[in-house]
Amino acid sequence: MMDDMDEVIPTFAVFGFFKTTGLSDIFNGIVPIVLITVYSNWDFVTKRLLMAVQTQSYTVEGEGGLPETQMRWMGDTRLEGHKGDHLPVAMIAYSGLTMWSFGFLVFLGLLINRSSSKLQDFKNLRTYGYFYNGYTASYWWWELGVKRIDVLLVYLCTYVSVFPDVKAKLVLYNGIAAVLWAVHSAASPYDQRSNSLVDRLESLGLRVRFFTLFLIQVLLLLDGSSTLCLVVALVVVIINAVFVIVIIVTFIQETGTFGTPEEEEIGGGDDEEDGKHGKVDGASSAATSSVTPKGDNEGGNPLKMCAQYLFGLFVKYIGRYVVTFVMKYLMIPFHIIADVKAKLDEEVPHLAWHGVGLPIQVVEHHPGIALKNERTKRYLTMKEDGSLAATSRMVNKKTTFELSFGEENCPEGTGQLTGTYGSVVVDVFTNDDGDQQVRYEGEDYKTCHPGVWWHPKVILRAWVSSHYKLRRRDQRNYIARGISETLSYLLVQGNVHVIPHNINDFVCLMPIAIRRITSAGGTVDLSRASCRRDVLEEVKYLVNTKNESNRGKRMSVNTMTNSLSESTTFTHKAHSALSEFMVTPEEIMGMIVMLQRLSEGPLHDLILASMEIIKRQQDKVDEEQAKSMSLKWAPKSMVSHGGDAEEDFGSCV
Repeated sequence: MMDDMDEVIPTFAVFGFFKTTGLSDIFNGIVPIVLITVYSNWDFVTKRLLMAVQTQSYTVEGEGGLPETQMRWMGDTRLEGHKGDHLPVAMIAYSGLTMWSFGFLVFLGLLINRSSSKLQDFKNLRTYGYFYNGYTASYWWWELGVKRIDVLLVYLCTYVSVFPDVKAKLVLYNGIAAVLWAVHSAASPYDQRSNSLVDRLESLGLRVRFFTLFLIQVLLLLDGSSTLCLVVALVVVIINAVFVIVIIVTFIQETGTFGTPEEEEIGGGDDEEDGKHGKVDGASSAATSSVTPKGDNEGGNPLKMCAQYLFGLFVKYIGRYVVTFVMKYLMIPFHIIADVKAKLDEEVPHLAWHGVGLPIQVVEHHPGIALKNERTKRYLTMKEDGSLAATSRMVNKKTTFELSFGEENCPEGTGQLTGTYGSVVVDVFTNDDGDQQVRYEGEDYKTCHPGVWWHPKVILRAWVSSHYKLRRRDQRNYIARGISETLSYLLVQGNVHVIPHNINDFVCLMPIAIRRITSAGGTVDLSRASCRRDVLEEVKYLVNTKNESNRGKRMSVNTMTNSLSESTTFTHKAHSALSEFMVTPEEIMGMIVMLQRLSEGPLHDLILASMEIIKRQQDKVDEEQAKSMSLKWAPKSMVSHGGDAEEDFGSCV
């Protein structure tokens, strides 16, 4: 039974931090503020404490006038380190390091560990979520136990003179970088969405850090020539610049700052232009108001007021064109990358759900075909109204088609041509050379591959596919990880004691139901019982819809299992017959992240309710199959009285 009571989300009416003005609410509300404030100052205070014990070797005149080497405090080189007047300072600094730099991390880790089984509860998420949000449940301690310790070890090597020699410190830096890189690669602690994009970016950063330190260390140890130093310096600058550019591009793309050209065109026409000009005018107006003098500035410096006035005029009348130029031209690469990524996201392998109890089918993208007119040498293009005309000189998405045979409305010798905006029936024949051709409205078209190796976007597609791991093999691996992560979560964090036999149906139906809700403009928060009920209603609708569409033509398990070597493809996802019941690997991983925010009780209720819906449908299917088998093998005398046979079968059931 689903819990009918929604989780009550408290409102924080006082400054957005406290529920009421009572002392207990103020104390509870101030805890995350204190923890985050202390944690934000951890870096600064730790460095100041280490500077209090930082020493350096100096050669001074000793007793008897003979030179000797002493460790002097960097804060006051008149004092010898850890002796005399510096000893009390060192003791206070070491005490502070113990309590602040180590003690605070241990204390905070113990606090979170006490609630580690309920990290996604609202109270714990609000109090401690700052420190573990973005990590997988089993690595909630990574920020405190690994990232901060990494920083602390680097500070210790920098400020504590265990090895006074600079080359020795570089060796330590390199060792720390190598160990942290290896530890991170073995753990992969971050959120697994986008095919572990954050883990891969972190690994890239650690790799760049290691090789930067390694190259500098090699230069110092080998005492290379000026030419070698220049070459190594260029290599270091290039790999760090590439890393920075990759991080910037990825951050901008993932925050959704720039949409695809298709998204920008929605609304189109004058409204689109007004929107763009409105953004530019808003930016220039804000800049103008920030520099133009206000009324209460009268009587101030006349030169300053004049400069502000002139600059305001510049921003108002010239600055808007500068802003327009930047937004229109300099941001073109980001729009292109967003467009390429959006297309590749649609082309990844999908899982197709065919019905309860049936195997899941992997459906892959096929580039389709382009049709080149034999007479005009132009490509057949589909317009937005669904009409076709040979108008394009170049291959693009509007000239790419999927040609299928055996459809209900396609007689022999014809095929269904599916494009971006719909489908039409065309004549298909083979010419004297054995090549397949298409005839439409009396014109003959030669089929050819739509890909062109020389197109500039080919290189960009290759980079985007590699960076986001959108290639076929990577996405198949992502599908496998999504299914295994679902089982892992149910068994470990969910603490279920029985693995549902219809887990494949659950893996497909839940993401599709969530997608339908979000596509309709809704939000999905599985921590709320009302939202879980909406998801279950969508699951019930999907099961019933598929059952109705499969009635009379349902494929058997053996039929689908025997077709393991047969591939099913799509070219235009929106016009695929399976599109409504196809799910991407990213949607599966997104479902897992949503499930991870549930506590054990609501999770069990959701699984039980989902399995009950699937089980009812499976029972109906089994009943229909048993009835059909009963009629198939019944004696002819019973078959001739089909109605009586069905009534007798129903009474037996």
